[in-house]
Amino acid sequence: MLSLEIMFLNIMNVYQFHDDTTAIEAEQYRREGKLYTLITVDKDWQQAGSIWFNISYGSVRAISLSDGIRFFHKQLLTGDTVNIPGIPKVGTKKAEKALKGLTLLEEIDVINEMKTSIF
Repeated sequence: MLSLEIMFLNIMNVYQFHDDTTAIEAEQYRREGKLYTLITVDKDWQQAGSIWFNISYGSVRAISLSDGIRFFHKQLLTGDTVNIPGIPKVGTKKAEKALKGLTLLEEIDVINEMKTSIF
């Protein structure tokens, strides 16, 4: 059985923040060694790397910081309906193939190469 100390989470009041702002806030929690969870239906919040509770599906996922960054990198390629234009003709499969097996820094190089090849 887990001790109560481990089970308690700091829950951020995320509904009042934009996802980018919350990612910054989550990073501050992480640096302070605090545990936290994000409770939302918005897939974009995965970029924070956290315990993510999707209230629409009732699902819980633990997302590492590096997986959160990878999620963001993939969005840079595919785009987002709100504020990330993405690269034309790059969908989820193409983005995943382009980034597969790379380090986070190598992913940035690939994103820059793909971006410059269309401009």
